[in-house]
Amino acid sequence: MPARQDQPGTQASAAEYQNQAAPPLTKAVTAVAPALFTLNYTGRGQAAALNPNQLPNGPGNPATPGCNLTLFATGMGKTSPPSGDGVVATQPPPVAGQPVTVTIGGVNATLVSATAVVGPVSGLMEITVAVTFQSAVSRRPPASGVAISQ
Repeated sequence: MPARQDQPGTQASAAEYQNQAAPPLTKAVTAVAPALFTLNYTGRGQAAALNPNQLPNGPGNPATPGCNLTLFATGMGKTSPPSGDGVVATQPPPVAGQPVTVTIGGVNATLVSATAVVGPVSGLMEITVAVTFQSAVSRRPPASGVAISQ
């Protein structure tokens, strides 16, 4: 939801290219619509995640039980303190304003933090979770993958 919008509803947008205006587009806006970034940029498949050594997580470099896994998400809704549209996140980073739940392979992961990434424009969130033994047992990606909800 755009930071300037206080309640779910609709949001109109317009675009222009080489002095040619596209028709306005109006879309429904919800308070939260969390989604993880993925390696193939489609929102499906392997999550864009980093292991504690800052190397990409994946079948050849799986997370181990007890380690922290960093995921990247958007659509987390309002933050605390509130951030603005087009504003660069600074220290201390804003935190998710709604409770965050992450599952890995259908198993709840322990949330360590859910904050804005400092440096980019607001809207990019970094979610760190502790990987449980049950979710890290398999070296192949779980059928149900990684899910995030609020």
